Amino acid sequence: MNISIDIPTLIDVAKRKSGLTFGQLAEEMHVHQPRLNEWRQNKGAPSSDQIAYMASKAGLPIIETVKALRPEWAHVWEQAQSETSDAL
Repeated sequence: MNISIDIPTLIDVAKRKSGLTFGQLAEEMHVHQPRLNEWRQNKGAPSSDQIAYMASKAGLPIIETVKALRPEWAHVWEQAQSETSDAL
């Protein structure tokens, strides 16, 4: 599956689907709301774990969303997914 999404859209979808305010979403991610606003304006970017959290809130496949938005870390997430599958 290929996910096509950008950070501002991910934030908006996570907010809408979770029913949280921007302030609540930021608080749950342990960042200040102005940081969330910066990300929405493409000034800086969330970490892979913050992207994973928002993907979860948005109801999107976590690993695919992280891979789409942080392709430089895709190999790490693919390995984690493989190790999880092997352990089951």
